[in-house]
Amino acid sequence: MAFLMSSSDNGECFVQTSSLDGERALKHKQCLVPVIKAIEKHGLNNFKCIINCETPSKNLYEYSGFLESEQLPEQGTVALSSSSSKMRTLSLDNKQLGLRGSNLANTQWAIGGVIYTGRDSKLMLNQEQMGFKQSRIEKVVNTICIYLIIVQAILCIIMSVYSSIYVSDYGASLTKDSL
Repeated sequence: MAFLMSSSDNGECFVQTSSLDGERALKHKQCLVPVIKAIEKHGLNNFKCIINCETPSKNLYEYSGFLESEQLPEQGTVALSSSSSKMRTLSLDNKQLGLRGSNLANTQWAIGGVIYTGRDSKLMLNQEQMGFKQSRIEKVVNTICIYLIIVQAILCIIMSVYSSIYVSDYGASLTKDSL
């Protein structure tokens, strides 16, 4: 998400990314002042912009893109080359990026534009297929269980062969009373 505006007058907001990188310290994010002024002037419902960004990458700490809008003030923005268009542009970097899995902290609210979703989010790109985890004791117990099953199967086969031989040799002399 690209932060556009926050509850702070100067556009500051803080996020906690402990679920992403394990770091519990709050990270400072900064909304761009020309965007805040444009939203305050035109209203959130009437503010229109286009956010162009780089292709999704695994790197959590790098981001570059730019925001285009006809409603941005001249101060702090760059005009696009076309003289007939009133489009102005602002560059976006990691200071305006809120990653999936991060939590807003010490800030009442924030407004932003969604950049990457689904499998394109930096968090999803960094997820790896989890392997099956087993402790050493579990591996030893599993091996012992396999050996026990094999030994029991061999004993069953030996005993059934022995039983069939015994019944074929002494089966006629076996009666209900002799048991």
